[in-house]
Amino acid sequence: MTGAVRTRSGRLGAAGRSGVTLAAAIAWLGLTGAAPAESPLKVPADVPPGQIRVDLARGPIPVQEPGNTSVVGCSAPVLANNLSTSTSGRAPHVRVRFIRSVYLITATEMAASGWSNGMQPARIGWNYSTAPGLPASVGLIVYMQNTSDATNLKSTTWSTAIAGMTTVHNATTTLPNVTGPWDVTLTGGSPFTYTGGGLYIAFDMTYPSGTLSTTAVVSCNNTLANGILTGQANTSSPTTVTASSFRPETRLAAVAGIANDISVDLVVAMGSLPNGLVPAQTPGAVISNRGLNPLTNLPVSLNFSGAESYSDTQNVASIAGCTGTATVIFAPYTPSALGSTFESGSCPRTTWRPTTFGRSPPS
Repeated sequence: MTGAVRTRSGRLGAAGRSGVTLAAAIAWLGLTGAAPAESPLKVPADVPPGQIRVDLARGPIPVQEPGNTSVVGCSAPVLANNLSTSTSGRAPHVRVRFIRSVYLITATEMAASGWSNGMQPARIGWNYSTAPGLPASVGLIVYMQNTSDATNLKSTTWSTAIAGMTTVHNATTTLPNVTGPWDVTLTGGSPFTYTGGGLYIAFDMTYPSGTLSTTAVVSCNNTLANGILTGQANTSSPTTVTASSFRPETRLAAVAGIANDISVDLVVAMGSLPNGLVPAQTPGAVISNRGLNPLTNLPVSLNFSGAESYSDTQNVASIAGCTGTATVIFAPYTPSALGSTFESGSCPRTTWRPTTFGRSPPS
């Protein structure tokens, strides 16, 4: 199966000198932890060379194939958060009674998420980094529009901003009391077909009465300057919107989804190590089931070529559909050769990007 690959790398802190567990690497790379409202992404500072390098390889983005589709696909981010957050009306919530927002997801972001020309959304979702404290029934209208815009060029006048957009959802909608992602099945609107390029999304939320939340926090992405226009009020729906860079994490599910697809999200590879002075190393990976079907007895393999030779296959007993993940721990090996080693892994129907790391003699 072919597709694009996204990568990211970083370094661990001083503890890495004597080795690091797979769990610690994954926790660090996840950058877990609370962030204040409207806070930019903060990442750990880099450390000098000679530590452990951790390389991440995101598995191939799936392509639809005959016989491998279902009615509605899995929800997945088309705009991922970068640990920035907001208490303002970037996504529907009931800290206030009336919210209107329109934001842009760029062509690059849509392509990186795996969306392509001809796909149709069946669900949309957002993410609360802190739960609202109560569920709420609101009026919710959602709009979408294809665009070639690279920045948000929408008018600050709401009626002008939504002119030409397609209403894809118009219904009384329950906002859940959850921490984490949540989805809304699109209903009461018209079908919409994504044509490639960028995507404008807008929503109009009304909550004229009922208890207000004091805790809701929205997971955001602040990488696009002035990527969203928002207006909010407690008396009536605002007629104008103002710019912010805090776009909400946004999830979409396609009408036709992929039944069977496994991706490799993390591959943990050790970097430069002094030959003969380190203990056995335990490689590992995290895989995700991005298809609809649960899978059982899934073989996952890891192979080295170059200076170091290694091969191991581990079996994953079961992994749930759409959101299932599994951490795969491979058999330990002891580094014994100088030079560069190439690491590659595979599981059925998908292949990991080969990652490269080297070992150097003691200095």
